[in-house]
Amino acid sequence: MLLRLALMILTGVCFTSAALHASNTRDEVREAMHRAVTFFRQHASAGGGYVFQLSADLSQREGEGKVGPTTAWIQPPATPSIGMVYLESYQRCGEPFLLDAAKETARALVQGQMRSGGWSEQIEFDPSDRVKYAYRVEPDDGGKRRDITTFDDDKSQSVIRFLMRLDQELDFKDAAIHEALQYALDAVAQVLRERPGALTYHVVGDGPLRAELEAQAERNGLREYVTFHGWKDRAAATKLLDEMHLMLLPSTTAADGDREGIPVSLMEAMARGLPVVSTRHSGIPELVEAGCSGFLAEERDVPALVECLRALLDHPDMWSGFGRAGRERVEEAFDIHRLNDDLSRHLDSIVSSAT
Repeated sequence: MLLRLALMILTGVCFTSAALHASNTRDEVREAMHRAVTFFRQHASAGGGYVFQLSADLSQREGEGKVGPTTAWIQPPATPSIGMVYLESYQRCGEPFLLDAAKETARALVQGQMRSGGWSEQIEFDPSDRVKYAYRVEPDDGGKRRDITTFDDDKSQSVIRFLMRLDQELDFKDAAIHEALQYALDAVAQVLRERPGALTYHVVGDGPLRAELEAQAERNGLREYVTFHGWKDRAAATKLLDEMHLMLLPSTTAADGDREGIPVSLMEAMARGLPVVSTRHSGIPELVEAGCSGFLAEERDVPALVECLRALLDHPDMWSGFGRAGRERVEEAFDIHRLNDDLSRHLDSIVSSAT
């Protein structure tokens, strides 16, 4: 009988309101959660990493195929997915052993980072197998070793997302985890630099963060591809929109909790037939249908945004279909004349019912 690791960990470690209001006390739930995590760390992991599934007697381990006891797998729902569940459980419950488990998983991923910056499909922990791979943490003796970073099936992206979240939770103080993340992000920037002339990014607007953003573009070697236009009036901004091929608007929740509604600039871009890339923030998913008129990522998920852009750049044949779908959505649900008519009818019905 095979047990799915991700499902086991989700049902075994997360506090839920139902659990806390049942007969079990919080201490009993905590103890059960502690036993589950301890079991996973001691019996289900390889060097702190995990696989897709294992047999009930723990004798069989599988990623995309059968693997040995010293191999961990990258592709979700394996190592980074388990690490993320540990981390999110810690953020909900505050139990230190959950953070320790997340850090252990992150350090396993550090051990599996390739010199090319990302991750391949697996991590080998047996020294006799590790010598076949160009792991970043191992000395480079000039020998020929396998060094492949892959973004297929959410491999490197899922690792980067987990490390970014954990790095932030640790206040960027774990040097090994922070260094691995910086190395990985530099590799993602390199992907963009390998497409000279294929992508230029135009930033419209001004504010106190402009200098910091300009410095960030400079540090990443992207200054020649990014233009900061500053404040533009409506006519100038509209003219720029008409010259663009894609719209990127990654809205996020501010530190004080301030959020957007549905950004008008996003509506305007879709009304002009531009495919869009944005975030699952506030009312944006009501406007953008992911996979139909554009792509959506989670807030502050830089690797996911990169993959959204990559998908559009690799498939320009999708642009016209996305553009048509976006314009139709705006006309259907956000046209000012239609909204005014709806409001007028609603007000008429209120007045009629009151008389």
